[in-house]
Amino acid sequence: MKILNAEDGKIVFETDGVVGRRIYEHPEAQANIITMEPGAVIPKHSVEVKTFFFVLEGTATIATDESSAELSADQLLECPADVDRQVENNASGRLRIMVVKSPAD
Repeated sequence: MKILNAEDGKIVFETDGVVGRRIYEHPEAQANIITMEPGAVIPKHSVEVKTFFFVLEGTATIATDESSAELSADQLLECPADVDRQVENNASGRLRIMVVKSPAD
């Protein structure tokens, strides 16, 4: 068994109130913890693999071209491959989400 601490994860991106830490990397899956300050946005983008977002803390607004959803702690949203998505923290507190991609991109 291997225990990993999210704060020890390698920073894979950091910009405008958003920090992404890679906590797991394997050919079959990849996991990142994203911390977003109030008002922060991850701009619309797509990835070539299935992704799910699990809210650890705060409230996330996740939008695709088709719809938008507001998720709070302990909620999960699945997003298919090749779908544009945008993540926002419109709340007054910090947002922490786990993003898992399968397979890793």
